[in-house]
Amino acid sequence: MSSRYAWPEWSGRVDRPYLLTSVPVASGGHSNVTVGSCGNDGPGLRSATARIQGGDTTRAIHPWAAFGSALALSLLLVGGEGLVAPPTTEAATSCRVRNVSQGTQGRSLKRMVRRSRDGDRLIMRGTCAGQVVIGTDIVITGKGQRPTISGWGKRRVVAVKPGARVVLRNLRVQRGRTDKGTAGGAGILNDGRLTIIGSRISDNVARRRGGGGILNTQSGRLVVIGSTISGNATRSHGGGINNEGTARITTSTVKGNDSKRGGPAIETSSRGTFTLIDSVVSDNSGAGIDVRCCRGQGAVRLVRTIVSDNSDAGIFVSDGSVTLRKTTVRGNTGGGIWVGGLSRVTLENSTVQGNSTSWKGGGISTYGRLVLRDSTVTANTAAIEGGGIYAHLDSSRAQVTLEGSSSVHDNVPDDCVGTTAC
Repeated sequence: MSSRYAWPEWSGRVDRPYLLTSVPVASGGHSNVTVGSCGNDGPGLRSATARIQGGDTTRAIHPWAAFGSALALSLLLVGGEGLVAPPTTEAATSCRVRNVSQGTQGRSLKRMVRRSRDGDRLIMRGTCAGQVVIGTDIVITGKGQRPTISGWGKRRVVAVKPGARVVLRNLRVQRGRTDKGTAGGAGILNDGRLTIIGSRISDNVARRRGGGGILNTQSGRLVVIGSTISGNATRSHGGGINNEGTARITTSTVKGNDSKRGGPAIETSSRGTFTLIDSVVSDNSGAGIDVRCCRGQGAVRLVRTIVSDNSDAGIFVSDGSVTLRKTTVRGNTGGGIWVGGLSRVTLENSTVQGNSTSWKGGGISTYGRLVLRDSTVTANTAAIEGGGIYAHLDSSRAQVTLEGSSSVHDNVPDDCVGTTAC
């Protein structure tokens, strides 16, 4: 006999009988039953106590403990469907890890990492529990369907210690959490040299120091290639990424992240460099990118990148040097680019288009130095003035320069205010 099961990731049917005890349940009541496996499904618990909740048409069963094979569970219910709660332990999700270098294998990623040596290569399958601390030079590669490291909404997923050189490839790092008493980086806290390739960092929540998805500390060097950072959240500093070190992000997407107090999806506050190449920063709650550091010492470059449809400014530069090359800033609802008094922003062959603000400077609002080289500011809107560019008259540092074929046109209610450059 079979019954339906479902959980957040997928749903389907299973057909092996596993229920050992069946108890009729009155409407509105409940009863405890014991469920166990009839076969050998590998390591893990073979039985669990569960509660059946009665109802008029549907009864649900929620295991309180893990099964050796979560996917091989079948429920026998009296007149109803079955709903299996998401498993909460590593054994429940068939975590399998093989150390190719040492020829060993295990069911705990945390334990296998702890036993690793410099230069080891680990292959991971299934879903493994987080709170993984890496202090050696290793490569972890996910294989099979949806290889995942999860914090189960309770703990940080991965931490890389100072000096360690780590590569994470083809993995999902998700459901991490850090609370007020801990540093940020609910998905990943990087104090070492970390390269992330073809992976997804999602649904992580940091309560302090930002970096819901990734916190790259002052000692950290971060490279992200062909990856997605989405659905992460924090109270302020970088819902997706908080960079305090040196970071380079290529062919990646930072999307749908949330910073509860109006912060950005990406915050960089580093004396090092932050580079985005062939990437997209879009649809985030708050600003897309916030650059704030070091009285102009922090260098930020965006190359062939799109910053779009964020609910605040596309790029907010309170302090730093930023260069946009062949980059588009469009559709942001807090203005396209905001430039602070100690900052310099240079656009080369770039476009600022279709942004809006309820104040001044729909395309670009500047207190500092702004240079446009062969770039276009068009179709932006400001509620008050400076639809294209607004140079703040109360700032002695506000300076706008247009070079080459640069143009500012078709903005509402006007193109330029506070400057004679356009």
